[in-house]
Amino acid sequence: MAAQEWEMLVGGRNKNKVPLWLTTSWKPPEPNGFKLNTDGASCNNSTQAALPNLEVESDSMFMIQLLATHWDETHQLSALLNDCSYLLQQLGVTQIEHSFKEGNACADRLANMGLQMEIGIHVLVNMPSCISIQLRADAQRVSYLRLMYSTSY
Repeated sequence: MAAQEWEMLVGGRNKNKVPLWLTTSWKPPEPNGFKLNTDGASCNNSTQAALPNLEVESDSMFMIQLLATHWDETHQLSALLNDCSYLLQQLGVTQIEHSFKEGNACADRLANMGLQMEIGIHVLVNMPSCISIQLRADAQRVSYLRLMYSTSY
């Protein structure tokens, strides 16, 4: 995905588009709520009971769009989509919101860490060092600039 974003930024696709800077950051859940941030590399949680007021965000628009559609059982990702859909249903999730990767940095770093691990279940007893600085930034509501392109003039 990073290569596609880079191509969009420096490639020829943005010749007739107006650059637009947006600020983005992680947004905490509503009071008395819970939040599950996922990265495009992951979409699972083994919780069996629904959590009240659970908000789910992902930086993968592709995954959000796939889960919002009715896929055919012959789709190459149907088994994974079925599992994700089932787990989201078990958690009581009815909607997944999109978050830019800057607002989803902890989930992104944890997913990248998970991609480097052997396949299996891993329980993290302590907070991984790869997210400690980002968690502090999220708690302080640090915002980041993101360059987008608009077709309107």
